[in-house]
Amino acid sequence: MSDYATWSAELPQYWGTPELTGAETSYYRGSFEDGETVEGTLVIDGLTVVEYVAEPEGREQVRLEACTDNSGIAYFAVDGSAIPKVGPTRYIDEYLLQNSGEGIWKIVDFTAHIDRPC
Repeated sequence: MSDYATWSAELPQYWGTPELTGAETSYYRGSFEDGETVEGTLVIDGLTVVEYVAEPEGREQVRLEACTDNSGIAYFAVDGSAIPKVGPTRYIDEYLLQNSGEGIWKIVDFTAHIDRPC
């Protein structure tokens, strides 16, 4: 997260509601301000379309479930010590995306289903 300042301004283009933008930005800002860093890569190990709503035209929605694998990510405190992971490393993330009306799809709802391993 050491480059938080360079990419944080990019987040709002992906999150379709002020609530989601605020929640995600707040999480990353807090970690940055605490001096935490992250190394590694999150992997989407499968993606399934669960639902597609075609109307109204130009504002379609699609619900996706992704098998998220964060086993390759490590978190570190400001002193360089590892922050232990809590919970499973592979689980289902659910996204609801909506066409913005300009052909850009944004996340309008998100749920991490850590109780659903994949």
